[in-house]
Amino acid sequence: MDKFAFVVHPINIKQLKEVLPATKWLPDFLIRGSLKFVKPFVVSHIKNVRSITGKEVEGYFIACPLLPQQMLKSEKAFVEERIIRAGRIGQDLGAKIVGLGGYTSVIGDKGITISKSLDIAVTTGNSYTAASVIESVLKASQILKIDLKKARAAIIGATGSIGNVCTRILAGYVPEIIITARHFEKLQVLKNTIENNHSVKVKIENNVHAAIQDADIIIATTSAPEALIDAKELKSGAVACDVSVPKNISGRNCGRTDILVVDGGLIRIPGKIDFGTPTELPDDLIYACMAETMILALEGRFECFSLGNDLQVKRINEISRLAEKHGFRIAEIEPR
Repeated sequence: MDKFAFVVHPINIKQLKEVLPATKWLPDFLIRGSLKFVKPFVVSHIKNVRSITGKEVEGYFIACPLLPQQMLKSEKAFVEERIIRAGRIGQDLGAKIVGLGGYTSVIGDKGITISKSLDIAVTTGNSYTAASVIESVLKASQILKIDLKKARAAIIGATGSIGNVCTRILAGYVPEIIITARHFEKLQVLKNTIENNHSVKVKIENNVHAAIQDADIIIATTSAPEALIDAKELKSGAVACDVSVPKNISGRNCGRTDILVVDGGLIRIPGKIDFGTPTELPDDLIYACMAETMILALEGRFECFSLGNDLQVKRINEISRLAEKHGFRIAEIEPR
């Protein structure tokens, strides 16, 4: 049976204590200070990953025991070395492809250096994540009856791999897009690329709050370790898709019924998978980055499918087709 591996990391100390019960009684500061000395390890054996075609694969969760802030603030070479160690554990267990979850997919060159250090395929899963975000936005827009031909979209984190390709795809649907990110030079390049290929107006905005003020559609996809905006700031009738973990949009339970905030990148799986460990999601949901790894393993496509910052639209369409073939679909969007 073909195997895959998926590299994960704790989002916070609480999550880490659930995976490592021996740390339950240790003070948080001691755990945080010790993590840089903890080697990657196998979290669980993932079983019963079945396609609707009948194909079955299995895999492993491999922990890279660093917190988001540690990944962002530590030396890039140190973090990449830890991720490579985690990938090699999966490789030694017989995996033919390894997926990079959470912040392990955004460090450095987004998987390229990792792939060069392993003898198996590597993917960030960002192609299927982007595909699921676009599908979620289009469906949510239908629910709130947003006329895309008149809509204004705002992309928070537009220069990241997911934000970049989502901007390029949305440019075919809406007449105006506001883009914001930390790097102005990259924003300018994206603006020029979009306007040279589409009849759409692109505006660069440095302030994230100003960017979303009049937006009908918002996509939030940054690596910020904290929320950047509050749902109360959204325009009445707006749709917001938050693909970030931790979330970029807070206050989504503010009681407003005139907006729709959805979690991007959530995928409903075919059948019942045995993850071998508790997850933060319902049993029938996984993140799209993990789903891409599973789909590629089920398809026997052991290749570096999604790497680097410049994702290809044709790959977005291809992984969407493979997801449908194997019975993966985006989570239902419920109007409030």
